[in-house]
Amino acid sequence: MPCDTPVCDMGGQYRHYQRLSAILPGLCCERGWQDRLEVYSLLACWTEVVDAEFAAHSRPGKIVAGVLWLEAENPAWMQQLQYRRRQLLAALNARLRYGRIKDIRLRLRDAETAEPPLEKEVSARFLPPDAAALGAFTQIAAAVKDPACREALLNFWYLSHACRNDADF
Repeated sequence: MPCDTPVCDMGGQYRHYQRLSAILPGLCCERGWQDRLEVYSLLACWTEVVDAEFAAHSRPGKIVAGVLWLEAENPAWMQQLQYRRRQLLAALNARLRYGRIKDIRLRLRDAETAEPPLEKEVSARFLPPDAAALGAFTQIAAAVKDPACREALLNFWYLSHACRNDADF
């Protein structure tokens, strides 16, 4: 169906629908997401931004508040990345039109062969919440019109107040 083609719905009314691909660019711009999308696209093209040697020994981890976190293979490569940090920052920002990377932080990559640490088993106890608190929240939840949504909200509240870790005792 071509873009903006009128379609008759089940009620007999004609509606104009647009393709998602036609709506997304405007929505991203309107919501201010364009710069974030552009910055996050750097994660996918890391090997194009840095030379092959650096790409083989480092990888982008995440971007938080304009700060790119890089994972280095070992301490020697972490030091090399530190020395070239300003050059990397300039190369990354040169690829961007709207967004900016403010800084680069480095960390060592977790050893891929190392076994994950054993998780401490957490035991939980379930104690019914205070009846008065439950009643008060039930009255608040009564404002939710959808019965399934209201029930889910009450279940969530109940479990969040009934489940206690051993550390809580």
